[in-house]
Amino acid sequence: MKKKIILVDHNERNQSIDDLDSAEILQIVDHHRVANVATSSPIFFRNEPVGSTATIVSKMFFENGIMPSTKVAGLLCAAMISDTLLFRSPTSTATDRYILNKMSKIAGIDVEDFAMKMFKAGTSLEGKKPEELLNTDVKNFVFDGDTVRICQIFTMDPDSTAAVEESLKEAMEDYVKKEAVASFILMITDIFREVSDIIVVGGFKEALAREFGKEIRGDKFSAEGLLSRKKQLVPKVGAAVDESR
Repeated sequence: MKKKIILVDHNERNQSIDDLDSAEILQIVDHHRVANVATSSPIFFRNEPVGSTATIVSKMFFENGIMPSTKVAGLLCAAMISDTLLFRSPTSTATDRYILNKMSKIAGIDVEDFAMKMFKAGTSLEGKKPEELLNTDVKNFVFDGDTVRICQIFTMDPDSTAAVEESLKEAMEDYVKKEAVASFILMITDIFREVSDIIVVGGFKEALAREFGKEIRGDKFSAEGLLSRKKQLVPKVGAAVDESR
């Protein structure tokens, strides 16, 4: 008997659970590019170009006349704020703003205050090992057979991340040696300055820097206005892979 599952916030096989082929996919709810997932029969597939899958899930609550609990509403608000960086991300839409405003009333939170507290707690590096940081928000992407691992870390204190950059890079190098990935990219995003430092271990580093009009120095370059992995970084990684062939 195949386990029945719903894929949420992803539709790429390499980003999903192991043995996905042994399960029956009933639905997909996502806001990313449509990639390499396949199903044996027609399914409900909801994919919308909004800043957060939590926006879509919230809409599904409202459309079906279901009132989420205060805690669930708070979790959905946190996800929308995180995904859109409180609307700083270029993936943000008017729909995200409308739904967050509506859901925040159910959660009983002040969005600005909640967001600042959440970002402060979420970007703290206290007590975290490099391997833990590199597994917090990471996804594998496949470009014409080459697997590229992309991790994003958000910060409100660039000095604290700069202090651990070398150990992060060493952990990335160890990963590339052990796993079948062509490149490991770390995106360190300063939320308030709206700039990201990009560290690349493995292939395509020079080509990726050129895609942003930059020159890589010591496996690293900075890109102003780069906030979204999905919308801004991934397409340029794909272009860099193509250029390197």
